Amino acid sequence: MAYITRRQWLKSAALAAGACALGSYSLRAEEALYTGGAPNAEKLGWRIGVQLYSFHTITFQEAVQKAASIGLKWGEAYPGHKLAPDRDVTFGAMSEDDKKFVKKLLADCDFHLHGMGVGGYDRAAFEFAKDFGMETLICEPAVEDFDAIEDLVKEYGINLSIHNHPKPSIYWDYHKVLEVCEGRDARIGACVDDNHMVRSGIDPVEGIRALKGRIISFHFGDLDANKEDVPIGSGIANIPAILTELKAQGFKGVFPIEFEKNPGQNLAEIAAGVKFADEYAKTLL
Repeated sequence: MAYITRRQWLKSAALAAGACALGSYSLRAEEALYTGGAPNAEKLGWRIGVQLYSFHTITFQEAVQKAASIGLKWGEAYPGHKLAPDRDVTFGAMSEDDKKFVKKLLADCDFHLHGMGVGGYDRAAFEFAKDFGMETLICEPAVEDFDAIEDLVKEYGINLSIHNHPKPSIYWDYHKVLEVCEGRDARIGACVDDNHMVRSGIDPVEGIRALKGRIISFHFGDLDANKEDVPIGSGIANIPAILTELKAQGFKGVFPIEFEKNPGQNLAEIAAGVKFADEYAKTLL
């Protein structure tokens, strides 16, 4: 199988030498990799990005470089991510020197972390998010913790986005998300994982319609009939209907793509999903 070299790829992608240099991975030459980002989605107030767990078998550094190489500017950090080939710590357990390294990496790649998850929601997590300019923590809190969470949300001005893993998570059912959000600060809401909705037997459009006004963020994906990840727009999640509904709601926010199949070797599939979402966004302008 033929491969292109790192130098050839950098030239074709028109990346500046030394800025956000790619790690030691190759792309198959026969793949026409989409690298255009999501400019049409941005016109709708939609920031298409990636949940960096999609690349959890490589390091955070390499994951950011991969995401930036296809024109993405937004990502959601995974706290358990090994930081870099020469930094054997996780993203969620960094030293001050590690934090400086990450901030420089992000600046070099013109890449921004909108949030972190799925993870903690105590004061230390809010402080960590503030340090990196994040706007959202993605988690699955204990119901009894919401009074304390609301206080922290108000103090820090950082969103709390409730993720819907399938059972045994109680938040698999969007009705539970609405229940714990009732009467709470508007910055407490849902992280809609449309793939997990499908896995839980929920029509994502139905769930999104019910959660109107409480959607903070997404884990965005698509599935085949066997409930395995496929590029956005090629599966059964009915992505056009989801995006049409969100446009009707006037939703503006982030869409981190989460592609769990073949982690670290799935850039072409993620890129194809970005292209589909952006092209569909253009029809909604």
